[in-house]
Amino acid sequence: MTFLRATVNEDLMKILVTFSQKSILYWVETLSLLGAMDVVITMLRDAISWLKLFPTFPDDTLTLFKDTYRLALMFFDPISQSSLHVYHSALPLTPTNTLLRKYFQAELTGKFVVMDGLHPDWDGCVRAIDVGDLVHSVAFSPTDSVIASASAKHGAQLWNTTTGANIVSLGPPQKPSAPICFSPSGARMALAFESGLVAVWDASTAQPLINNKESHREPVTSVNFSPNNTTLASASRDKSIQLWEVETGETLHRLQHEDPVLCQAFSVNGRMIVSGCQGGLCSTWDVETGQLLRKLRGHNESVNSVAISGDGLFIASGSDDKAVRVWDSKTGVCVRTYAKGHKKGITDVRFTPDNTRVVSVCPKYVGSWLLSSRKSFDVLWSANDYIKKATSSLPMWYTKAFKLIPSRLAGYFHDVDMPEESLHLTVGFSSDSSSVAFSLQKAIIYSTSLARSIHNNPPSFNSSSADNTALAVSSDGSQVASGNAQGSIELWDPSLALKNWTEYSDYYQMKIQFIRSSPDGNRHISARLADLFLLGPRAEVIKKLSGFETGDTGCLYSADSSKYACWGDVVLNSNDDATALRVYKCSTGDRIFRVVVGKIQQVAVSTDGTLVGCAHDKGVLEVWDVSSGHSLHKFPCEAVWCIYFAPDNSKIAFGTPNGKVHLWDLRTGDSLAVIEHGADKITCIAFSPDSNHLAYGYGDGSLHVWFPLPTGLRHTVIPGSKESADPLAHILFSSDGTTINCRTFEGTFYTVKVPAELFETNSKSDDESAPSSSSGSVQCDICKLTVEESPSSTDCPNNSIAPNPHVEFTSDKTNVRDVMFRSDYEVRHDGWVYDGDRRILWLPPPFRPSAPYALKAYNDKLTIMTNASGGLFIDLAPMDYIYRKHDLAP
Repeated sequence: MTFLRATVNEDLMKILVTFSQKSILYWVETLSLLGAMDVVITMLRDAISWLKLFPTFPDDTLTLFKDTYRLALMFFDPISQSSLHVYHSALPLTPTNTLLRKYFQAELTGKFVVMDGLHPDWDGCVRAIDVGDLVHSVAFSPTDSVIASASAKHGAQLWNTTTGANIVSLGPPQKPSAPICFSPSGARMALAFESGLVAVWDASTAQPLINNKESHREPVTSVNFSPNNTTLASASRDKSIQLWEVETGETLHRLQHEDPVLCQAFSVNGRMIVSGCQGGLCSTWDVETGQLLRKLRGHNESVNSVAISGDGLFIASGSDDKAVRVWDSKTGVCVRTYAKGHKKGITDVRFTPDNTRVVSVCPKYVGSWLLSSRKSFDVLWSANDYIKKATSSLPMWYTKAFKLIPSRLAGYFHDVDMPEESLHLTVGFSSDSSSVAFSLQKAIIYSTSLARSIHNNPPSFNSSSADNTALAVSSDGSQVASGNAQGSIELWDPSLALKNWTEYSDYYQMKIQFIRSSPDGNRHISARLADLFLLGPRAEVIKKLSGFETGDTGCLYSADSSKYACWGDVVLNSNDDATALRVYKCSTGDRIFRVVVGKIQQVAVSTDGTLVGCAHDKGVLEVWDVSSGHSLHKFPCEAVWCIYFAPDNSKIAFGTPNGKVHLWDLRTGDSLAVIEHGADKITCIAFSPDSNHLAYGYGDGSLHVWFPLPTGLRHTVIPGSKESADPLAHILFSSDGTTINCRTFEGTFYTVKVPAELFETNSKSDDESAPSSSSGSVQCDICKLTVEESPSSTDCPNNSIAPNPHVEFTSDKTNVRDVMFRSDYEVRHDGWVYDGDRRILWLPPPFRPSAPYALKAYNDKLTIMTNASGGLFIDLAPMDYIYRKHDLAP
């Protein structure tokens, strides 16, 4: 929409000022009731554009319109479903410094309260779209009005760029193997899959044009439309490129290669196609005849990317041999070889719009080569310099250390300390290659210039995900879309990018690194950078804990919430105080115990907080009396995976990575029993409330119980399976000992009924058996089948959690439940927070739990480790009061 600059009528100005300050949210609510949230977005966007034309218009009014636009975008989904979520979800999660929150403060009465974790201002993410599965690729349509995404669960999907609303889901539910793409006209869209399937749709009608399951025998690596929109090229690992007539779906030519084809590109006139193969060969082909024109030999490793200049004169290729080669497109002669700039294999090459440079990308650099020079290599961005600049900008203890580290050594940390998959830069270019966005973990860097260095620039945005799997830039450069492994697409506004490293530092100082909550929910240990704080029930600071100089800090509470233990690890520091094991009072934060033991493996605190146990690198599990500081026992041990005190302090048990469970008497210091379960690790361990029964999880996903201790048989309550193992991460007996609550590493929660028959069956004399080996078997009185005492037991037919007759409840692992098993609160995969069957509020993707163990609940308080802010403390009590009194649940 185009507006003419003019003067605004004073009466109209007053009406708009009053409307923005008193009625704008009620207007959003009304249009939501009419099913017109898309109209809300469009009208607010146009109103903001119009208001900007009048310099005399009050700034507050324009700001309120902008705030409402951001609120309506971010909370589009819940408000579309229920208009009351303008107030029940959106307003309470609006940034604290916004004018909208100030003018509509009264509407926060009776809503949930965010005690800590909200950002003060809006960030650059204007919309987060919930896809529900890992996003393999994203693409803007040529008009930038539509975003296409590809995922294994939903296949191809189209989204409205303005509102973020889903337009259509096209499928099929298969794993994509090549980036999704639009034709130059935007009328067609293509996606290819690991199965070899190539699919093409009409983008306006969603009708399939090509859906050929026989097109390729191996995964498809690349699909591209010709510039005239009539031909589609699909490259595959089956050593071929297939050319298709888009309108009819007929095969035009099959271009056979010597090796798997990894990339391909059309010339601007559409008459030639260039390909790159795993063997290092590039080839040019005539599109009309399908004939091979030339073989371009020079690379000695896989060619990952090829491009043809806009004037058609040159071809660029990038390879795992770390070289960029430029070829004469007519003669096939290599006219430039750039081999000394990159330290890793090249993943992407592009020509700049003026055809004077080649831009190349590898996991450590984004570089630019001047075609008129044989040696010029300009580093646009370097991981080495970025890491050093990022770390030195933070007000942390290691800032000085990193300032002393040369860039090449900063790159060493990048190479060695990060997993190999983290070295991959996810890259997205605008359609004309004039703008680029790339991400390294959470950082997204955006630039509109491919001719000048940006390695001193701060990250443009801090994504809510450390696993950005896809990036795209709109054709006009006004939007960036990032897809991530958590299953969402984030839309970014470059005009709201971070402007300097100070803003970057402020962001990370505010970000909560971790939260550890006490069992009673009244205390929390919270870390921001290297500062550790003890917080009260409303996230208020009780005490700052000193002596911790690393973010890698462990924390564990006693079961009665009276004490907590903290310990650190060695990171570029030999200070004993930074790695000591300490115990504090939860009530005051006062330290009551400290010991230096070296590198700590695992720690446990007794139920009443009077004992602390620690397995450390000296090959012992040591137990201390907290009040006196005296060492009571030193039990020999190998590596230890988990430790647990019996509630009556009579025994201690620990599990090892090689499948052993050790049981020791804390009164005498004697070994009571050892179970040798197998070669896999013991993942978790817990005593029953009466201290007589011990449950433990094994690496194959099985759950076992000892009845009674120390001389009873071992029972396999949940059999395991190596093929589909999801080991238990945490188990806890109920207060009466009749059930065991379990959580797996992948996030499945289930409750296991401990059968009364098992107690009766095993109430026998001490001389019947001893748990000293893994041989023998016991009969499960519920399944009525003999379960072999073997870590790979599959005799019981209930080899999965859900149908097992011992299991009373099983959760969907895509939903996140209270990690302490204290409530029925859960955050479902679509962002809705439930209390049992009652829907309470909605969280946008940046505020959702970052892991299966990231939600803790006690009474009406929720603590969430989020994808964005790091930590969110929510008090639901005011909201529940309104619900109970007035039955206003949305």
